[in-house]
Amino acid sequence: MSSRRSVVRLLSAIMCAWAPPALSAGTISCLSVGHPTPATIEITVGQLAALAPVSLTVTIGDQRWSTLPEAATTPIAILQAFDDGQSLWIDATDPNLLELLFSIRLLRVAEVHDLAHAGILRFAGSGAYSLVCEGP
Repeated sequence: MSSRRSVVRLLSAIMCAWAPPALSAGTISCLSVGHPTPATIEITVGQLAALAPVSLTVTIGDQRWSTLPEAATTPIAILQAFDDGQSLWIDATDPNLLELLFSIRLLRVAEVHDLAHAGILRFAGSGAYSLVCEGP
């Protein structure tokens, strides 16, 4: 019996070692500053070795775009994203990936227990917005 228990324990240990890491998610919320038309962005990110955007919602004035299927929003898609630990870049397009609509460039600084994000939202052909952000 003890050899059977040993085999079961060994197999359990191997399965645990091969199990994927648990994923956690957070939200980065940004608000424009210094622009006459208010803009906000909400980025839901999965936290792996780098932040990976899961969803994106952009609101400018009374217009709203989202990767999520929400009522009263214009659909968008995340074309590409990049995170090097100090900056997060996201480009979003129309759902067919034909026209670049938004470019988001955020800088991140961590100090002790504080994390700060600030950046720029570029709405192609319409304007650029300075952003201050909170989150994860």
